Amino acid sequence: MRKPEPPSGPTRRDVFGLLEELDCWSCAYCDAPFGGSVEAEMDHVNPLAKGGVHDWSNIAPACRDCNRLKSDQDIADWLGLLAGPSSAECNSPDMQSG
Repeated sequence: MRKPEPPSGPTRRDVFGLLEELDCWSCAYCDAPFGGSVEAEMDHVNPLAKGGVHDWSNIAPACRDCNRLKSDQDIADWLGLLAGPSSAECNSPDMQSG
């Protein structure tokens, strides 16, 4: 059985080289600066598993934590999780302790 062809499009080296040139060297989601203990990864904003494409328009730099937590979630769902519960949700009886 043949191995599947690797996706065409930008390589990790292409992406991180451009980001360094543009001085955009932090996570697109949490803004953690890369370097030291924060490793840069490529995230597919619209996951490949859900029909996203492997090209420049669908790639964002992400720290390992954000990339793992986002996994194959849609970007709207992921950004909603990052924003946290809305004030209406925080004021619901289920969210209040007491």
